[in-house]
Amino acid sequence: MAWTPLFYVCKRGDKKMLEYLIQNNVNLNYSTPLGDNCLKIAQKYGQTELSLLLVNKGIIYLFSFLMIRNFT
Repeated sequence: MAWTPLFYVCKRGDKKMLEYLIQNNVNLNYSTPLGDNCLKIAQKYGQTELSLLLVNKGIIYLFSFLMIRNFT
């Protein structure tokens, strides 16, 4: 399951750590071989605020769009 620290931050909902990772140029668009990415994980665990932050920071969310639009 090749999760990165970013994935665990998104699962926990740690906004400060997510902002720190973004400032340090974390790859927001990394996905595992199974197709998991940080946005999917944030959505799965109900981290709405982090999901919106990821979208605002430019994550590519082609297949997650339908889930995000319900947050706004």
